[in-house]
Amino acid sequence: MNNENEKIIGLLSKINAAQNEMIAAISHRSGHTAEDTAALLQLFDAGNTGRISAELIPESLKKESMVEIKADGSAVLTGKGAIAAKAMSISRERFSSQLLQGTTPEERFVLISVLEKMLKNI
Repeated sequence: MNNENEKIIGLLSKINAAQNEMIAAISHRSGHTAEDTAALLQLFDAGNTGRISAELIPESLKKESMVEIKADGSAVLTGKGAIAAKAMSISRERFSSQLLQGTTPEERFVLISVLEKMLKNI
């Protein structure tokens, strides 16, 4: 692997580690596990149009009435779950703002384009 590739992988690893720390902090504040937090954010991001299988939802969220299982086997947030997920989403937005601080709109546009190309490769 050349130096550029190693640097890119190293930078992506640092961003991933910071994101994991952010999820851990959100989880700690909310009293949920990282798995619960990830599932709540996934449901929040899917909104009313996305379908997420109930099989992917941790049992703890079902027991806490944070998620409702629909007749078609999909999961949706309850009011209680939506409030928790919204608070988590605000924390995630703060993280994103901090991460992108000092970048121009043009740099963000290029970054999005590059990351989308990278995702197509996996």
